[in-house]
Amino acid sequence: MTTRRRLRDALLWLTVLAATTAAMIPFRAQLDKAHITLVLLLVVLGAGAQGGRVLGVGVGAASFLVFDWFFLAPLHTLVISNPLDWLVLIAFLVTSIVAAQLLHREQEAARAARARADEIDRLATLGAEAMAAPRAEDALAAVAAVIRSSTGADACSVYVADEHGVRLAASSPAPGPLPAAVPPLVDWVAREGAAAAETVEGTARLGQPAVPLREIGRDTDTEVQTIQLPLRVRDETVGVLRVEGGRVGKLDESQWRFLDALAFYAALGADRVRVAGDLAHVEAL
Repeated sequence: MTTRRRLRDALLWLTVLAATTAAMIPFRAQLDKAHITLVLLLVVLGAGAQGGRVLGVGVGAASFLVFDWFFLAPLHTLVISNPLDWLVLIAFLVTSIVAAQLLHREQEAARAARARADEIDRLATLGAEAMAAPRAEDALAAVAAVIRSSTGADACSVYVADEHGVRLAASSPAPGPLPAAVPPLVDWVAREGAAAAETVEGTARLGQPAVPLREIGRDTDTEVQTIQLPLRVRDETVGVLRVEGGRVGKLDESQWRFLDALAFYAALGADRVRVAGDLAHVEAL
């Protein structure tokens, strides 16, 4: 959410709070404290539903002051004459904060559920496209394009490793007309079967076969520029996935899980390219 959107929502709900207060003031002699509490809680819940937890808590604090200033004797002061009114105010403030927190939790759970549903839909679509692709290289290019868009990277490349060495099989965006040299770190990943990351300073972070990529691919003191992931099928490294630029060092947990799932498709695609190459070689012989 942008700063302008936050300011607009804050101004909107403070205006709603002011209008609600102005509407209740002429009837405050007839209104019970419970009535006032319920009306103000509705404003707090509305603010939390639209603007999130921070706005909900902020409007709750403003409602706390409004309750004290306009509806508790003595009026138009922050002094409380009846000690029991402190219980009412504190209960109102705590209820506002808890309600905003619970609403925020439910919103985050719904957002996570929608994100998982989107991931499943994209994986299903990718699987269908990859299976329908007439050429193994086309299927691998589709996988690279999805990985690039889902991670916000500048480029995504898939290398195939076989007995002839390591070579570029697919890339998003499409590779240039001249063959590019295989980066040394990609050769190391294909040989060792372990993940690796490269920082903007040119230093490499080398992992172990059992260490997940996310453990070395996250930003620490130095920004991560590229990540390299071994693609394995039947306990054999069949290729390397290289993701470069963008926010590859700032992926959240859901994006890491999605990348792991997409890497599985990339591994199957790389293995398909290897098999296709072997079949072509046999036919040529």
